[in-house]
Amino acid sequence: MSAKPFPVYVGWDSREDIAYQACRHSLLERATVPISVTPLKQDELSARGLCHRPPDPLASTEFTYTRFLVPHLAGHAGWALFCDCDFLWVKFDPEHFTTTGFDQLCGKLTNQSQPNHGDIFAERQRSLSDPLHCNCTECYE
Repeated sequence: MSAKPFPVYVGWDSREDIAYQACRHSLLERATVPISVTPLKQDELSARGLCHRPPDPLASTEFTYTRFLVPHLAGHAGWALFCDCDFLWVKFDPEHFTTTGFDQLCGKLTNQSQPNHGDIFAERQRSLSDPLHCNCTECYE
């Protein structure tokens, strides 16, 4: 029996589809374990009744708020990762999230601090442009 793919959710914006495609490609090419890559498309999530926010004129992207649906989309089970669409991954191995700074795994970050895995979202600096490594089991419905 094969292992369940590690879920990766990528912010998607209609103005940045090519960035999403590049991010998805780098994830699939660099993954050391089976992964699933799912774009977070606000209009599709709204059509499924999951996103109830009206468009925010101050939001910089269409996925500004949809990233917080990751625990629900992952079934409130296990770990999952969210990243913006403008990330290019040089290596993707979920085991490294506990031992390696994100800056060594993808091509956007410059901060070298480690994630705090005691938090539900290991955001490092609480920056919305950083990857969110999420313990979905600890998130409540």
